Amino acid sequence: MIYAQYGNITRWNIKQVNEFLDRDYHVIFSTVGNESLTEKDISEKDGLTIVRRDNFGLDIGAWSCVLRNNPELFDSDILVLMNDSCIGPIQSMDHIFDRIESSNVDILGLTDNRVFNFYHIHSYFRVFYKNVLKNNTLREFLCPPEEEYKLLNRLEIIKKYEIGFPLWFFKNKGYKHDCIYQYKKIVPSSFDKQMIDPNQYVWFWERLLFYKFPFIKMSLFKELKGRMSIQDIEFIKYAYGEDLSEYL
Repeated sequence: MIYAQYGNITRWNIKQVNEFLDRDYHVIFSTVGNESLTEKDISEKDGLTIVRRDNFGLDIGAWSCVLRNNPELFDSDILVLMNDSCIGPIQSMDHIFDRIESSNVDILGLTDNRVFNFYHIHSYFRVFYKNVLKNNTLREFLCPPEEEYKLLNRLEIIKKYEIGFPLWFFKNKGYKHDCIYQYKKIVPSSFDKQMIDPNQYVWFWERLLFYKFPFIKMSLFKELKGRMSIQDIEFIKYAYGEDLSEYL
């Protein structure tokens, strides 16, 4: 499931949808806008459902809207939840799909980090497998009633549902987890010890790209505006063939 928060369907949303459709996933695209993905956009592929919803709740609003109305999704062998905070893919996702489809864990993330020594799998891309999807408390966590989050502000939602997920995980022992790009392998140990939040996709996005990470996080251009330079944009265009100058 992929969702677009800001109402405008971007070229990256279309590329992401097509990546999953090409691997024979059924895609549910949740959006708060009125735009449509056209047949041309999705290359006339089957397997796409578009859901329009009211614009509140951030990630949890998108997930719960779809999951609450389609409880059969909890019977899936693989359920991928992805939001629209990623630019890309700017390079192949084949190794990502290979890892998803060969994993023997219950929850798989794309990137992780620690916050105040608390382990955290980033919420923008998480994969849930059949074993953990049977857990009723996970179902309750991923699709709470609207009144629980509708009036919360951004920070309250992040605290309750993004930071809250690791708390759910550690309360529910016995489930295995893994991460494709582990921060301990990307972030130098000396840097890790100095930082409260050694976020690899903020501080080491170039290294991630070198290791075939297919995305650049939108936060580098929005919340962390100024983090990316003209030289960085030129490097990305030269090395990966994508012009991101529109975001500067």
